[in-house]
Amino acid sequence: MEIGRPNLAQKNALVVDDDEVILKSLSGWLEYRDWNVVTACDGTEAFKIMTRKNDFDLVLTDYNMPRMNGLVLAEKIKDINPLIRVILVTGTCSSILEREINIIYIDDVLHKPFSLDELDNVLDECITRNSFADLFTPAIPLWNHS
Repeated sequence: MEIGRPNLAQKNALVVDDDEVILKSLSGWLEYRDWNVVTACDGTEAFKIMTRKNDFDLVLTDYNMPRMNGLVLAEKIKDINPLIRVILVTGTCSSILEREINIIYIDDVLHKPFSLDELDNVLDECITRNSFADLFTPAIPLWNHS
């Protein structure tokens, strides 16, 4: 399986939420913004999708879900491809969540309730900035082979 950088011309997202209304709302908005979207109703289903189809630029996942929460999903996804951006959507108190978040696995957090403008801003920022994994991909060689 090849690891790739986000292709901004064709943006592919995996949206994960156990609440069907939120899942449809988020995926519908992303489709309206010209994203290709695949949905999953929990972390376990999302991970199965990731193991079969690994061309996502972004995973937008709820935190609190049955079977596998968003943090565990993020860790498993980053193990497959550390360049995929992961945005965690949560209604959980930020002080509780801060103790659990591992910055290596989460690129951004979106706190509920949020506006569509906030969602757009987080999406734009998350996709265009360098990820933690980019720190390990030097732009120039670190040594000279000659």
